[in-house]
Amino acid sequence: MVRTRFMLSALAAIAVLAANAAHAADYSPPPPQPPPYIPPPPPADCCSSWYLRGFVGVAMNGNYNLEYIPNAANVGNGFTLQNQSETIADSTIIGGGIGYEWNNWLRFEGTAEYRTRARVYAFGNYPPNGLDIYEGYLKS
Repeated sequence: MVRTRFMLSALAAIAVLAANAAHAADYSPPPPQPPPYIPPPPPADCCSSWYLRGFVGVAMNGNYNLEYIPNAANVGNGFTLQNQSETIADSTIIGGGIGYEWNNWLRFEGTAEYRTRARVYAFGNYPPNGLDIYEGYLKS
């Protein structure tokens, strides 16, 4: 009888252990929850309204009128210049600037530019036999 009880106790213990082992194999705990997503803070808005600009261009000096101012000593002598040819060459423009955009309709800007010099050439004559050539450079 002791032996039967011992056998029953042993069988009951084995059954309980087997049930726990079987149960443990079928059950897995849920995975841990990921940490909540916290978006990064927006970048500081310190310099988004400032801008730089640069430009390169050509100044076409097409419309001009060279004016001859006679020498006061030659006025009474009958010397009057008659222009035959006048030219002013084109010049190059290089510049840049910095600005601040206040809103879509208002900007503040400062610019600077450099213009190369332009060659000025004029050819004229003094009737009846005089010739005169004027040559120089125009800076602006």
